[in-house]
Amino acid sequence: REAVGSDFDLMQEGNQRWNLEQCLELTPVLEELKFLWLEEPVSRRAEGGIEEYIKIGNTMPNVMVTGGESMRNRFEIKEWLDRGAYDIAQTDCIIVGVTENWYISRIADYNGRYCCPQNWHGGLGTIANAHLEAAIPNHLILELNQTYNDLLEGVFKDGLPVKDGYLDIPDRPGFGVEIVD
Repeated sequence: REAVGSDFDLMQEGNQRWNLEQCLELTPVLEELKFLWLEEPVSRRAEGGIEEYIKIGNTMPNVMVTGGESMRNRFEIKEWLDRGAYDIAQTDCIIVGVTENWYISRIADYNGRYCCPQNWHGGLGTIANAHLEAAIPNHLILELNQTYNDLLEGVFKDGLPVKDGYLDIPDRPGFGVEIVD
């Protein structure tokens, strides 16, 4: 926190690797350091997964709990949003499709939750997720993998249209980008 200052959003990815006890040791630190979110801290498939996410979230009144990146449709994530296990739905247009992710964003919005697509698969997914984020009222940020990957910008004739740190939504037909041959 000292290195980046108080205005810089910090996020912690868990990749469903920890158990509840480990998370409950970590959550006071994330709260103290004013993290924005804790992403997929424990396995959602384990028995009592929803309840564990709710417990984790209850220990952090100012840090949001996110998840859903491997869920495939609105029916899988609905209960998680309805019960408050996720503060942010992170389903991905590459996995669920743009229309299905729009439906998921509506369920999240109805529950007072954000939709911030998990965005880790490359340029086409980034453009699809960016268009979704621009079209929904409950967007927060667009997660973007900054690891070098030629499939991120190398698939486009003009690269990703980033201006002043923001991804500019192209207004040409379709997703507004041209793919290299």
